[in-house]
Amino acid sequence: MREWILSFGLGVFIAGFTPQLPGYNYSFLLFLPALLSLRYRALKLPAAFCLGLFCLFYWGWAQHKTILPLELEQQDLWVRGVVIDLPQRQENSTRFSFQPFSLCKQTQISDCLSLRQSEQHKLLLHDYSYQNYLPGEHWLLKVRLKRPHGFANPGSFDYERWLFQEQFSATGYVRNDFSSVLLDSRRHWLLYPWLDSFRYQLQQKINQLPLAVPGYISALITGDRYQITDAQWSLLTTTGTNHLMVISGLHIGLVAWL
Repeated sequence: MREWILSFGLGVFIAGFTPQLPGYNYSFLLFLPALLSLRYRALKLPAAFCLGLFCLFYWGWAQHKTILPLELEQQDLWVRGVVIDLPQRQENSTRFSFQPFSLCKQTQISDCLSLRQSEQHKLLLHDYSYQNYLPGEHWLLKVRLKRPHGFANPGSFDYERWLFQEQFSATGYVRNDFSSVLLDSRRHWLLYPWLDSFRYQLQQKINQLPLAVPGYISALITGDRYQITDAQWSLLTTTGTNHLMVISGLHIGLVAWL
C-alpha cells in the first residue's frame, strides 16, 4: 500500500511540471494500466502513477472549463453573486473577489436572477469608484471582464499562473454608471462566507486600536497582509524575518483554535 501511495504521489508531482495540459479526449489512456492491473499485478504501481497524473489533469480540465468564454470579453455583462475574501483598498480603486451565481449579457438581464447557482467560478474585480464592498454582501454588478492573462517575462511575477492557482475565471472592473445594485447586505452563515465576514469585523476592530503597526497584527490574526506597506516588507526582508509573517499566522491560528 505504501508503494502504491508513493507512486500515486509521484504521478501528481510529475503532472504539476507538465507545460501544457493534454487533450481531454485522451484521458482514457490513463485508465488502461488501472484496468490491466486487475489482471496483471505487476502493473499496480504504473496504474497508481497514471491515476495520479489523471487527478491533477482533471483538476486542470475542470479549471479551464470555468474560464470566461472568449466571445464575452470586453463587453457589458451582468453578474449576480456574493463578495468573498477581504476587499483590498488601494490608492484609486477597491479590489475584491466575487463569487458569481449567474452571468449574462446586458440584453438578457431579466434572466440573470433565474440562472442556476454555480460555485466553480470566481472573479477578481476592481471598482474605481468609492463604493464600499463587504464580505458576504449580495450584489448585481455591471462589469467588463477578460480572461486571465499575464506577461511571461523571465524572473518576474507570473500573474497568470497566480490567477490560475487561485481559481479565478476572469478579471475585470465594475462599470461606474450607477447600474450596480446591492441585493442583500445580510450575511447569513449558511449562504454566505461567514468566515470572511468574521475576519473583516475582526480586522476593523484591530484598526481601531492604538497600535504602532496594525498591519502586522492584522496579518498575523486575520491573514490579510495587504495592510503591510512596502517599507515594512522591505524591513522584514532585510532582517530575514519575513518568513515569520508568512508562517507564524498559521501557528497562531492553530494555537487559538486549541
